Amino acid sequence: MLSSVQNSAFIISCAELSFHNYSSIFAHMKAVIPVAGIGTRLRPHTHTQPKALIPIAGKPILAHIIDSLITAGIKEYVFIIGYMGDKIEDYITKSYPEIKT
Repeated sequence: MLSSVQNSAFIISCAELSFHNYSSIFAHMKAVIPVAGIGTRLRPHTHTQPKALIPIAGKPILAHIIDSLITAGIKEYVFIIGYMGDKIEDYITKSYPEIKT
């Protein structure tokens, strides 16, 4: 029978192994992020900026999404833009120059 310390180490090793297996798979994937919505339910905030750029917890919603995907190992991105797409494009190129779009 495993002691609680050995059991915890085993669980951590399995979690690390799973992450490494998935990160190699994610390295070959592209993320498709739809950011074309007008955001009518978020008015008046979306009169001057798209909903993807509305700040939540100190950074835009889109930044939370991209940061999570970068952490997961995603290297290529496709952004579906529409309403105020130029602002989204400017934000991505200035804030994330290293990602491939």
